[in-house]
Amino acid sequence: MSNFEDIVDNKTLKLADIDLEFVSTNAGPKNNNPQNPDRSLIRFQIMEIFTRIALTKYFKTKEVETQYSAVEKMFEEYIIPFTK
Repeated sequence: MSNFEDIVDNKTLKLADIDLEFVSTNAGPKNNNPQNPDRSLIRFQIMEIFTRIALTKYFKTKEVETQYSAVEKMFEEYIIPFTK
């Protein structure tokens, strides 16, 4: 079981990677909705950023063979233990 803070290891995932994925997830048309403020993520974007981070950390570095495996590994190692 990994510690959630250890997700950024500066080898397979850097803080700059997380920043890039945050910007990518948060990009898109803004409609000035007060329930969707700038520089914040809303419900459905949480899953998107977890997926993007998993792909960067595991799939792009070829640690796993499939995108599904990357997301599964991320949830097994970091998300599920953190939420218990």
